[in-house]
Amino acid sequence: MDALKPEDPARIGPFIPLARIGAGGMGRVYLARSRGGRPVAVKVIRAEYAEDERFRTRFRREVQAARSVDGLYTASVLDAGPDDDEPWLATTYIPGPSLQRVVHDHGPLPERSARVLGAGIAEALGAIHTAGLIHRDLKPSNVICGPDGPRVIDFGISYAVGGSSLTTTGIVVGSARYASPEQCRADPELQPASDVFALGGVLVYATTGVPPFGDGPDHVQLYLVVHEKPDLTGVPLGMRPIVSACLEKDPANRPTTEDLLDTLLPPDDAGAASDADWLPAAVHQDMRKYSAGVGGLAGAAGSGSAGSGSAGSAGSAGSAAEDSGTPTHERPGEGPAGTPVPGDPDATDVGQSRGSITGVATGLGTTAVPGVSSAEQAGNPSRRRMLAGIVGAAAVAASGGGAWYAATRNTGKKAATQDAGSSAPIGTPSKSATSPPPTTPDSATTSSSPSASPTPTPSHSLGQWAEDWSAKYNLGGASGGALVCGSKLISVYTAGTNDPNQPQSLIALDTTTGQAAFPPKIVPGVDAPSGVSIAADANYVYTYTAGVVYAWNLGDGSAAWNAKTGLSVSTPNNGMPLAGIQGLVGGMLIIAPTGFDPSYPTCIAGFDIAKRATVWTMKPTDLLTPLPTGLAASDTTPFLTVPKAGNMFYVALADHVSVRVLKGVDPKTGKDVWNFPFKGYTDNGAVVNTPTVTGTAQHVYLTDMHSGSVQTYDAATGKWKWSYPTGEGAATQASNQRFTGPVVESGDTVYATDATSVMALQVSTTSKTGTALWSKPTQYNGISGAPAVVGDKIWVEVQIPTGANPLALAVLDNSNGQQVHQYPMPEGPAADSADLLVADPNKPAVYVLTASGQVLGYDRDQ
Repeated sequence: MDALKPEDPARIGPFIPLARIGAGGMGRVYLARSRGGRPVAVKVIRAEYAEDERFRTRFRREVQAARSVDGLYTASVLDAGPDDDEPWLATTYIPGPSLQRVVHDHGPLPERSARVLGAGIAEALGAIHTAGLIHRDLKPSNVICGPDGPRVIDFGISYAVGGSSLTTTGIVVGSARYASPEQCRADPELQPASDVFALGGVLVYATTGVPPFGDGPDHVQLYLVVHEKPDLTGVPLGMRPIVSACLEKDPANRPTTEDLLDTLLPPDDAGAASDADWLPAAVHQDMRKYSAGVGGLAGAAGSGSAGSGSAGSAGSAGSAAEDSGTPTHERPGEGPAGTPVPGDPDATDVGQSRGSITGVATGLGTTAVPGVSSAEQAGNPSRRRMLAGIVGAAAVAASGGGAWYAATRNTGKKAATQDAGSSAPIGTPSKSATSPPPTTPDSATTSSSPSASPTPTPSHSLGQWAEDWSAKYNLGGASGGALVCGSKLISVYTAGTNDPNQPQSLIALDTTTGQAAFPPKIVPGVDAPSGVSIAADANYVYTYTAGVVYAWNLGDGSAAWNAKTGLSVSTPNNGMPLAGIQGLVGGMLIIAPTGFDPSYPTCIAGFDIAKRATVWTMKPTDLLTPLPTGLAASDTTPFLTVPKAGNMFYVALADHVSVRVLKGVDPKTGKDVWNFPFKGYTDNGAVVNTPTVTGTAQHVYLTDMHSGSVQTYDAATGKWKWSYPTGEGAATQASNQRFTGPVVESGDTVYATDATSVMALQVSTTSKTGTALWSKPTQYNGISGAPAVVGDKIWVEVQIPTGANPLALAVLDNSNGQQVHQYPMPEGPAADSADLLVADPNKPAVYVLTASGQVLGYDRDQ
């Protein structure tokens, strides 16, 4: 927990705040004391969000949903002020960690504990369903392990059976690793069986430490949930039948919550649920810290000594940083914190829980914060970056600087099954280290295990993560972004109350030192549907908000000029989506939303920076030409990509199965230059389609989970050149061998990633099936994001089976793909929190935007 700050309220309704449990872009959660001295958790929403009536509607619905469920199974609602200037919700404080925290700190649960856990959750779900609700987001971080059993929390995106929803049609709501197949398909009518599927996934995680379909990007998770079998390796044999039944694809074949109670905890064993030792002894020992810390705070408050420093008496309770993303308000790696109230306010901030889906089943269509319609998003008065997950990652990737996970079915199995209480593995840096120890060959796995060389020794000392410099800015990790402009790293920084800079600041870091190149400049809230959502040339940095383009001098960040675009300002009622700068190409800013819905009004614009005026606009339906015979516009989703180089932007048209058309568009006119049907079309019954287009000056590359290949085209003519490894045919390789996400072209080589490795391909090959340049590249548990070319090395974030954080930076030799160095990465807010690598085009350097809230600079050719 954090100490109270001067700006914190002295009273929230009838409750007196004692400490901060967590703080994020949307609000704060306090540990507070009731008038009778009882500890409570109070969630407070920022006033700027409260100005949006749709947001208040969502908040009232959350309060109503939480109140309708018996408090025996949840955190009971004590009071609420949904109509106050800053809406708030108070619940009982449950002194215990989340299931995510328990498994993270102590390893998988034994069978007996898992059975009691499953029965308790099943009983909670039964109560939720009896109240006429479907939870829709059951996951380990939404289960609190209390002394008397598990509690299910967070009703922020719950759904009334047979009632209306505030989400948009076609939006996938929930968490990719635990969502049911029907959620992944965005079926409009979910049933209680959807929560039973999620319970099966939670039990897999509880007993193995890994979700049922492994770890990976949301688009891959969605595909695997719908089409692949779960991995039950490590689930106790006695529990496998019931867990397997929960994870049936057909909801009609799943057990009811009553069935689960009878199977997991038969009536003769029901007394086990009330045992005080239902969890391992080490977990119960940790639980006492929660109660002890709260008792100290409450005592200090009762004696009149509670103040800004009172949180220090919370013992080992960890502080929850802004952009925490851990729904339990715990900071991984530190001690326990308090129980969250339903609907954690941090959960929708950018760069946070990557497990939360804010995308669509059919591609980059209408995006949504969980439980919030597109109109609600459009009316968000603060214009902060809120959309993460599958759409955010796709949009950043499309602009040439994104990070992308590949499918990894078995990621983390080895690490997750380590004995509870085991010491940190070799290579894990200490918190006081000034430079990391050499990593070991065990840091990577499978057929071509790399040998990690010792960390190179430059002329200056390195930081804890072997970086040359670091800067404390949370730029969103894999869902954020930054631009390299000469010797500056430019981004827009959305600060929170725990951060030293003002909200919505234009920042510039010197790429040699990491120091500020000019003081942060407060700018109008940037409309940033995803990624960095700014652009720059040799003179200016461009931002966009509320229909206006702003230009800022690159030298000192001062205001240069602004001009209206003619696009409507998003409001809760006009249907205008949240648009932002998707890129700068050919002297034109392309302004558009992240995804498209046929009902949207004119929301795409080409803005000429020389004329400082909009020269063309279009509706989403204008993108839907030409359509192949038999493909209806209502079944088609457009994907817009603005590359960093070249003179065109690109649009891929896809149905619910695969890409159907690829076109190159003139940015000066908005007219098609070329369009061709996609010959790698594969009718494999898939419902998740997230193609990624990467453009360079001379080539266009297309990858997606369905074709599985790297498709290559001539940028000027659109003529197909080659596809690795299948030619023009459809994918035949297994899902973990399919290429997804953006590629990186350097000279005559293009680097692409599948689930476990980086592959180097020859650009100028005459073979229609492509030519691989590496015979046996290093294999990893998983690949996190696009690689970065740094001198004669390839840098990429990888997943490893050991270490406090399962992510590390791998440095590969560009001649053979073998690892030459590996550096640990700081732990993010969740086990799958990815970082973003931004390569410097001017020198051998790379900058890592970490999910933990800092920028690391590697200004050397390792």
